[in-house]
Amino acid sequence: MNNHVYNDLLAQSIAHNSGRPCMHIKRNGEYQTWTYADFRHDLNKCVNAIKKTNLLPQEKCVVIGENTPEWVIAWHSGFLSNGITVPIDPNLPAQEIREIVFLTKPRIVFCSKIFSSLFSELSIEFKCIATIVVFDKTYTGPFKNFDSFCANGDPLENAFSLQAAPQDISAIIFTSGTTGKAKGVMLCQRNFTAISRFAIPRMKVGPGDTMLAVLPLHHVFGACACLCGALGGGLDIVLIPTIKGSLILDALREKHVSMFPAVPKMLSLFYNSIQQNIKAKGPVVRSLFGFLTFVSILLGPIFGQGFRKRLFGTVHKNFGGKLSIIISGGAAIQKKYFNGFLHMGFNIVEGYGLSETFGSITLCPMGSPKLGSVGMPLSENEVMLANADEQGIGEVCFRGATVFPGCYNNDELTKKTFDENGWFHTGDLGKIDNKGFIFLVGRTKDLIVLDSGKNVYPDELEEFYAVSEAIEEIGVFSAKLHDKEIAAALIVPSQAIRKNHSLPQAHEIIRNEILRLGRDLPSYKKITDFAVVYDPLPQTTTKKLKKHELREIYYTVKEHGDKAAQNKTVVSVVDQSIMDTDEYRFIASIVASYSQKAQHAPILPHFLFEIDLGLDSLKQLDLICAIEKRFAVVVPEDMLSRIATVGDAYLALMELLAADSTPGAPNELSCTIRQRIMNGSKPKYPALQSEPIGKLVHAATSVIWKISVSGNNDFFNDKPLVFCANRQSRLDPVWILHSLPSAIRRKTFIVGTEEILAQMQHGLFSTHIIPVKNSQDIVSILRLSISLLNDNNNLLVFPESGETVTGELRKFKAGIGLLMLEINSAVVPIRIQDAMDIWPRGKFPNLLRTKKTAPKITFGGQLTFQNLISSGKISPYSSAEQIASCIRDIINEM
Repeated sequence: MNNHVYNDLLAQSIAHNSGRPCMHIKRNGEYQTWTYADFRHDLNKCVNAIKKTNLLPQEKCVVIGENTPEWVIAWHSGFLSNGITVPIDPNLPAQEIREIVFLTKPRIVFCSKIFSSLFSELSIEFKCIATIVVFDKTYTGPFKNFDSFCANGDPLENAFSLQAAPQDISAIIFTSGTTGKAKGVMLCQRNFTAISRFAIPRMKVGPGDTMLAVLPLHHVFGACACLCGALGGGLDIVLIPTIKGSLILDALREKHVSMFPAVPKMLSLFYNSIQQNIKAKGPVVRSLFGFLTFVSILLGPIFGQGFRKRLFGTVHKNFGGKLSIIISGGAAIQKKYFNGFLHMGFNIVEGYGLSETFGSITLCPMGSPKLGSVGMPLSENEVMLANADEQGIGEVCFRGATVFPGCYNNDELTKKTFDENGWFHTGDLGKIDNKGFIFLVGRTKDLIVLDSGKNVYPDELEEFYAVSEAIEEIGVFSAKLHDKEIAAALIVPSQAIRKNHSLPQAHEIIRNEILRLGRDLPSYKKITDFAVVYDPLPQTTTKKLKKHELREIYYTVKEHGDKAAQNKTVVSVVDQSIMDTDEYRFIASIVASYSQKAQHAPILPHFLFEIDLGLDSLKQLDLICAIEKRFAVVVPEDMLSRIATVGDAYLALMELLAADSTPGAPNELSCTIRQRIMNGSKPKYPALQSEPIGKLVHAATSVIWKISVSGNNDFFNDKPLVFCANRQSRLDPVWILHSLPSAIRRKTFIVGTEEILAQMQHGLFSTHIIPVKNSQDIVSILRLSISLLNDNNNLLVFPESGETVTGELRKFKAGIGLLMLEINSAVVPIRIQDAMDIWPRGKFPNLLRTKKTAPKITFGGQLTFQNLISSGKISPYSSAEQIASCIRDIINEM
């Protein structure tokens, strides 16, 4: 037994935990579980089967696919057979996978079904590939599937029979880094041992703890935490093959997960989901949550995390009740999320590592987290700062058991990476406090040295500006402006801004936000110039920004304008295989017929319907109807909330087809989801109550701003009406409602959308609002609207997406046209003018308004489908979208 040999540590762990659970995965709605004994049994078979292929020492075994037990078994079997395992990122484009095959010349390939065609082609080009094994049991092609391959192996043959030495190369991980140049990082047996020997005890966990393996296992963070760390430490792991919210929640709740390793982006989504659920439960729950947070901040440091966990017992129960440790790595976690999880009773553990250190080489001690610190080195490793400046900032260098031996087939790069004393130079800049905690500040190659000699650290600025809700992504880099070195940025605005504003408008919003945030920064630390783009920023598959590409896009935008800012998207093998299916082609063809944005470019799976393709909720519903008709499936309403991208629509369809049955009653096959909404059950809604606050606000604001109202007396009270208005101020709903005759107002409701719900916080007219949890939930909105009108109530709708900035009316959503088309509603057009500066979004009411023109509200005559036809404004065959556009034109001319 050698503690520096991973094979020995794993064999010992398997022997000690033989009867304990080892791996779980959910398939066809049920969990499959491998005990450590089962794991040993399958390792024996797979290793013996590999040996029968006459694999020579140090020959390569490629492993590529999703997180599955079969992937884990193959990953280990490669080096247990005296070969070298080469895990490949499944998100790489085909050309990069080919390059790795060219460099490593593998003899055996283990892959998921989606890659079988690619490797079939590569095996013709590269004769070194002798065996291809496909993980999927359903695979029926020319190669063996995993089960049939392993069936040729002897389960009694000891998988650990070959003796390994600490310096034996066991794996090669290829990483492109942020420069775009791939390199192979060789990892030896010794590198795999520190995680289970030192990191697991530092986190105070062991057998009995369950780890969620949602991180991709081909990457070092996932491999070190969920493979070598967990398995070597006797933990069991729940494998998530795809990053899917429902699978993650199921695992947390059903398998009582206690440890969750994740990158900060994933943790931010996790945290924001908690906050959205709290917000959706109303002001009482939000106030209680705020009070508990205050108590946690005040008393948590005294009574500890157990006390905090009891305070937020409901939150913990929602995630299974056992989740205790959140491991953050890959990038710095923002203060908001660090403190947020801490105050709710979760233990936050931050670590730091690279491919060259097989993941974590530093880790914060359990119970002693330091915001902004990645902790101290694990035992048998040491740290040094090279060329530290007067602030104590230097390049972080490591030496020890975790550090890799060198780059694959690249002695020159290996020599550049290590100095003459054996220190590995990470390229990261950092400082060390008096207790030995390491704080990272950026990359040496990304450091911006201004003409003044001042140093600017891009990571620091990215973290500072990323707190803004107006910014979804930001990348900071050095650039030349008027022959001077500056700190420049490429910024992707929030979804709300991209949805409601053009690029020039977004640029102005972001400019004001950058100025506001940087007001108190030293002048040399402020962003000097920036460009705004709507496409995602270019990243590596490990979600690190490609700074050289950011700089290229920035210069292109500056030279050629915003239209030149479109990124060249490289399609991965996974995405391409999806796009090549008949099902996806059909979905893409429907999307192309609806979207002007998609008519001259490939429609990629990650495209968001509304933002990237310009499809509103009704068009998305039409797409679902088309899918139902074409494939004879019924899409359940609760599935709609999961469909935000083209890829989501494809996966939902494949899920329904795989189920081999259609949800709901058989007669539902004859009608689409849109027809089911129109004819479905009648939802309940609250009765309207009096609103003294709304009346008071209406009276006061009418006096302050001298609002004039006209045309509001010509309403028939014997039929339901849809009041349709443009938006200019947050007070528009109050003014319109209280400009109506009382008999009309008492029957007028607003189905709460994102733009309207903000008013509820002020209590101005909350009893008139019927809220929906999600403003994109078109099904609930339509059902409520139809139910209200059928009960002889009125609706007030604002079909524009948000308040105008320029006064020009935005495009109207098609929902207003659908109501007129499907249930023959009468529409009352309303024009609001000169109210833009009274209470704009994100600002206080302008009580000292000096504008001479008073706001004006004009009610038009009632419109019906028939009189629009008779007046020649629409045809009898007009679509809901065309009717909505016609109503917009009428309001615009009022």
